[in-house]
Amino acid sequence: MYEGKTVFVNGGKSAETLIKSLMHNGGMPADKIHVVNEKLAGTLAQTCGLTEAVKYPDAMYGADIVIVDASAGASSVIPPLSVWLKEEAVVLFLDADEPLEQLIALVGGHGCAAQAVLSPLAAVGRGYSGIVPSAACGEAQIGAVVSLLEGIGKTMVLEEGRLPVFRALSKAEPALYLSLLTAMGDAGVYVGFNREDARSVTMENMLVTAKLLQETGKHPLEITDTWTSPSGVTIEALYETYKTCYEKIVLEGVEAALAQPGAAPK
Repeated sequence: MYEGKTVFVNGGKSAETLIKSLMHNGGMPADKIHVVNEKLAGTLAQTCGLTEAVKYPDAMYGADIVIVDASAGASSVIPPLSVWLKEEAVVLFLDADEPLEQLIALVGGHGCAAQAVLSPLAAVGRGYSGIVPSAACGEAQIGAVVSLLEGIGKTMVLEEGRLPVFRALSKAEPALYLSLLTAMGDAGVYVGFNREDARSVTMENMLVTAKLLQETGKHPLEITDTWTSPSGVTIEALYETYKTCYEKIVLEGVEAALAQPGAAPK
């Protein structure tokens, strides 16, 4: 578990989600998290037992990771943090639309920085987050950020050019799974189940199928082959769905997500 000093300099949805998940799912104690933003600190004091907000510049002294929530666009109220930070500290920008170079300039040119895209599943301590470290970050700094984010799930280190693709997959895929789950639940109702039973069966099937793939390391079609028999119910269901070219629909959905303005740095 990450044990360095972590400072959140502003408030936002991404910062609040990360803090709550680090405490509830990652086991990080409240005294390891320091929040400068008074409004966010007040909210977290009620929900997580976090202590009161800390002030500049005291908050920055000795900080190992300083987190800027840029989920609503990089904030112009962030001061030039570089004057207070130790050289090896990392500034981590959450869900920013701007390129990393521009974000570094925003905080006064502190070169050791990284961008992070949090998974929509971070609130429950699962899913993949992605980070893009700057060239000034060494293995120790990258390792510290990965260690921090592994408190809320898994982390993938990326080159900056791959960040838009990761963002599109990370943000769109869970919603696509929910859409599929809804359709499968509707299908269960259509053929005779009540809504509660249909949803329960669908969720269990999705969870266990994903676990089976993870544990065996097999390609999905390898497993599907073992579940189908000549003129059986499984191959009949697959045959009907193949007519819709739903694989193409999914590909086009992710491609459309990648084309959105928020997917690629401006």
